[in-house]
Amino acid sequence: MTTLRRPPISVVLATYNHGTFVTAAIESVLDQTLPRSELEIIVVDDGSTDDTRARLDRYGDAIRYIHKENGSQASAWNVRLAQSRGEIIALLDSDDTWYRDKLVQVVGEFEKSPAVDVVSHRLTVINDRGLDIGEAPEFWTHPAGEGDRRPLQNYLRGKPAVLPPTSGIAVRSACLARLAPIPEEFRGGSRGPGPDLFLAYLLPFYARDFFFIPRPLGNYRIHGLTLREGDLVHQGGLGNAPPTAQHTEATLQSYRLIWTFVERAAREQGHDCSVLRRKFEAMAREAEIHLYSLRHERRKALQLAVRYADPEFQATLPLRAFRRISLILDVLLPRGVYLALRGWYRQGRFFELVHRRRALPVEDEPTSGVRREPQ
Repeated sequence: MTTLRRPPISVVLATYNHGTFVTAAIESVLDQTLPRSELEIIVVDDGSTDDTRARLDRYGDAIRYIHKENGSQASAWNVRLAQSRGEIIALLDSDDTWYRDKLVQVVGEFEKSPAVDVVSHRLTVINDRGLDIGEAPEFWTHPAGEGDRRPLQNYLRGKPAVLPPTSGIAVRSACLARLAPIPEEFRGGSRGPGPDLFLAYLLPFYARDFFFIPRPLGNYRIHGLTLREGDLVHQGGLGNAPPTAQHTEATLQSYRLIWTFVERAAREQGHDCSVLRRKFEAMAREAEIHLYSLRHERRKALQLAVRYADPEFQATLPLRAFRRISLILDVLLPRGVYLALRGWYRQGRFFELVHRRRALPVEDEPTSGVRREPQ
């Protein structure tokens, strides 16, 4: 019996009713400078009802097309990860695209160091019209995080790793296998956060080294709801649509669910997770504040905001004041006014004084707990 050669890299893509965009995503993979013999393309269709299937038929054997009943983004991720054979898994959203040299650059970094389990890079943020409107991720609250190869220690101190959107992440399959399956509660889209949120908060426990390529290697398309870490606004922060109560409530439940997995991973590896517990409580509290605000229960939202405490922002009085004031203004001001004010603040000198001196140390171990390498 002939054994199929295992490709170095699997490009895995899940789609649902993105017929308008999915062919551009696939074309950007087929146009890579990496030889086609070095990769496989897996597309999982999560029960699309548009013309996605018809659009993908033309690719024939160039892709592995899998159709399933509609479930959630997490269920589609689990199928595509189970079907992949590559040593490296490159994630791609069906409405995003890559630059031609993306895979060559990413594979090159994995080859340089066998200890690197995660390679990520910047993405150019575009809107529905294809116009460039920025870059992601942003490190403005954690500038030292951009070069943090082992983000777990800062994470245990209450500062989560800043990762790009899904299409800017590639992970060794052996590392991802330790996280699978992803809980299907991460439904994605308008129904709540997707599996990329789960991945971002768990990877630091299971990956050895991270490597970040500080230049854009693809396009990240914004439309509708989005959830971004590394920014004050977790919903609609880069998108056009305001957050909804349904999405915000799902976000609140997602943080609580992720914490159960984070706590288990920390305890299994012998880490003290007391600060991290407070961080997740703060993230859930922030989602709760937004939920009360969206339900027009502003008094409850303000009561929570004035008592808000986040271990990530406790180093100085200006930082503590900044977080509480930003939450209070988010409750009181119209969305557009708040976002404009936030943008103005981030361009000012006061922002530099408040934020740029707060990089967390990465050399020292936590004061309690034992550092153990992932097995």
